[in-house]
Amino acid sequence: VALRGAPSAVSEADGMRLFDALNWARAEWPRMALATTGAAGPERLARSWAGQKGVRLIVARPDFARHGRAAPFRANDELLALEPVCVLALTAPVDGGEGAGRPFGPALNLLQQAQARGVRALRIGRRRGTPAAGS
Repeated sequence: VALRGAPSAVSEADGMRLFDALNWARAEWPRMALATTGAAGPERLARSWAGQKGVRLIVARPDFARHGRAAPFRANDELLALEPVCVLALTAPVDGGEGAGRPFGPALNLLQQAQARGVRALRIGRRRGTPAAGS
């Protein structure tokens, strides 16, 4: 299972939805490995979750020295080269907080690439029926 997340998605609600998605994935694929880029925010939380659950972790770190601004997208290529059964993406904070207006490009890109390749791709968001903050 590959995961990307918006670095600004760091609220308690973001963490809860992330853990819901990861627990769902582990129930679907009990022997899953988790692949991420090791970025801050949700991906750091996911690494911690993997350690607590005994889930093997694979990190495809962006190589900024080699690829410059394209590095996060090249890391997505590396994640997809692992042939994940599912891609999870937390593209923006779920509670309407800072960074909620625009999706995080690298996470959205991974989601779109996975969909184009026929890989199961799920965007992590608010629970249905849950209003956004300030609604």
